[in-house]
Amino acid sequence: MESQKIERIRRLEKEVQDFHPLLRVLLKRIPYIKNLEYRQGPGENGADFVLEKHDEVLNSTSYIGVIVKVGKIKQDQTDVERQIEECGMERTFDSGKKKIFISEIWIITNDTVTENAQQKIHFKYKNTSIVFFDVQKVVALVDRYYPEYWTDISVKLGEYLRGVRAFSENITKN
Repeated sequence: MESQKIERIRRLEKEVQDFHPLLRVLLKRIPYIKNLEYRQGPGENGADFVLEKHDEVLNSTSYIGVIVKVGKIKQDQTDVERQIEECGMERTFDSGKKKIFISEIWIITNDTVTENAQQKIHFKYKNTSIVFFDVQKVVALVDRYYPEYWTDISVKLGEYLRGVRAFSENITKN
């Protein structure tokens, strides 16, 4: 079953049309992520998603820039490096209400990240907190926070059904 899940994630060929909708739902479900903004296109400033992370222990908020790639990330990834550098720019968040800086970067792929690529990126950006998510980590996150993804229904239909179920449970409680 594990290999089938890995293959399903690897089959997501189009970054924006296939992988982003999955991540949009998945990232929102991580408990300490309080807000998510999707930034695709010329105004993204390096990050496809910007996450607002709340630290319960310190009672503080930080921001994570998420760089999404389909396919293997190898040592020569000038596009990833460009996006990391752009993540350092000041940006607005919460519909322009806040000016923020990203303090952590997540690089997510639906395949693998070579050891050389990780070492090169960590060395070049040693003052930046960078976390890599390969296909196995993505599968583990989906298993934990979005298990219904493994059914054969679309992301949109799955979210609709989840909303109907939550609405129904609220009515039952009342």
